[in-house]
Amino acid sequence: MTAGDRQLIRAKREQAAQLRRLATELTAEAKAMEARLYDAPVLGGRALVDAAVAVLAQAPGHTMHYKELLAVVEAHSGMRVRGVDPAATLLANLDREARISSSGDRSGRYVLTPDLCLVV
Repeated sequence: MTAGDRQLIRAKREQAAQLRRLATELTAEAKAMEARLYDAPVLGGRALVDAAVAVLAQAPGHTMHYKELLAVVEAHSGMRVRGVDPAATLLANLDREARISSSGDRSGRYVLTPDLCLVV
């Protein structure tokens, strides 16, 4: 390895360190902006599931993709879904809910479970 190679390696390592510092700063700025922009109350847990059931109950038998369901739940409730990834929060809650079923393997579509008595 030549001195020029070593110098190039050092320069690349310093550039990588600078990019990591910049990424950290930008992430912090984005989080601060999100906190200001999303000053709306948050929806999660049982309230989130109940809101999803209420949306699906408006059209029994109709399936909805989870991203569409997320948008409708947030629009109807005036609240945002809690979590870094709201879609993942919704999915985690839907997968544990007996009143809502997946309409196919990995389709991302959900429907009210037809055989259950719904209390909304």
